[in-house]
Amino acid sequence: MANIYFKHISIHNFMSYTDAELDLDRSGNVLVGGINNNPEDSAKSNGCGKSSLFSALSWCLTGETISGAKDVSNIYVDGKTEVSIGFIFDEDEYKITRTKNPSNLFVYINGENKSGKGIRDTTELLSKYIPQLSSSLINSVIILGQGLPQKFSNNTPSGRKEILEKLSNSDFMILDLKERLNSRYNTLINEQRTFQDSNLKIETEIKINETEINSLRFELDNIKDKISLVREQQELEQKIEELNESINDYSDTIDELKSLIYDVTRERNIITEDYASGLHSIPLIDLSSDESSLANLNVEIKSLEDKIRELDLVTDICPTCGQKLPNITKIDTSDLKLILQEKINVKDLIIKDIEEKTLKNNKINSDYIDSFKAQISELDETIDINTIDLKTQENNLNICTNQKTQYENELRDINYKIFYIDNEKALKEDASR
Repeated sequence: MANIYFKHISIHNFMSYTDAELDLDRSGNVLVGGINNNPEDSAKSNGCGKSSLFSALSWCLTGETISGAKDVSNIYVDGKTEVSIGFIFDEDEYKITRTKNPSNLFVYINGENKSGKGIRDTTELLSKYIPQLSSSLINSVIILGQGLPQKFSNNTPSGRKEILEKLSNSDFMILDLKERLNSRYNTLINEQRTFQDSNLKIETEIKINETEINSLRFELDNIKDKISLVREQQELEQKIEELNESINDYSDTIDELKSLIYDVTRERNIITEDYASGLHSIPLIDLSSDESSLANLNVEIKSLEDKIRELDLVTDICPTCGQKLPNITKIDTSDLKLILQEKINVKDLIIKDIEEKTLKNNKINSDYIDSFKAQISELDETIDINTIDLKTQENNLNICTNQKTQYENELRDINYKIFYIDNEKALKEDASR
């Protein structure tokens, strides 16, 4: 197992902690103590968070605390519980962050996010990255807690053997490596002193050359960047010019459509006004003479009917005895009835004539209205078609205008970058004179 160097731990809302950060890098032996400031509690350091600090380390790495506690959130503070640990393992720099409420796990290796889709997936990936890093190993070897159920001395012989086997792969290798390094160091120290003078001279020359190379690289990169920027600048200017042409075409078309719609709408209004006034001037058949004759006939017929009714009521028979009354003669109304019938016949003819003329007048009105509706329908169709075309052209104009604004913003950024490159070049040229 490779060496692990813990560098930093950050704790938020974990057990008795609200917020805490601690650097663990090369601190040597550290005594962790606690002071209990609760006057109602006779305990000296219990509950101060000494064990919680290392439980946070174990929980972050394995999801388990050294005491086996499941509820790790600070009961006095609402919000997310989070612990982050930074360490170096096998020459790679790790950062592991575990959260609760909501629960999640994040793994970063050398600054790159290696987390999975969820906490379960990330846990499996972490076990593959560092398979030796288990809760048992941490609680029994890395963290030597007082009276913990998982401390090394409490393990069974087979358990201690398993832990020692895990550790032996790293401890003995490191010890052997240190011995060989020390031996090699003593051998090479004299050779190192021999080459120091020549190395110093070479390093000086290298630094001078590197400075010159970096300067040339900077200028070369600027030239490449400017060429690329100028190409983008020209492409954007061409696109803006094309969009300007399209915008002008759309604007002209929109003006033409608006003018056409205005003219057709004006023509429609004129036709509507002419129709309203024309309703009173349609050349209809005059019915006033027939209607006057019909009215006179109705009066005459009513008068004859009343007279005949009155004469028919006259009788020469006594209604009581049934004898003929002397000096009374019943008047004959047959002639009057003939005259009445003639007038009724004439009335029917006049009515029929009026009905025929009315039908003709209705036909004239209907033809006039149908002609008006046909003209209006044609004009409305023209207005609708051109209105749809107008909206399409306006939408195209908006799209081109927005695209042009975007290109102009991009062109403004590119012009600024070109200006910055030219300005940097001018400053370097002034500095070299």
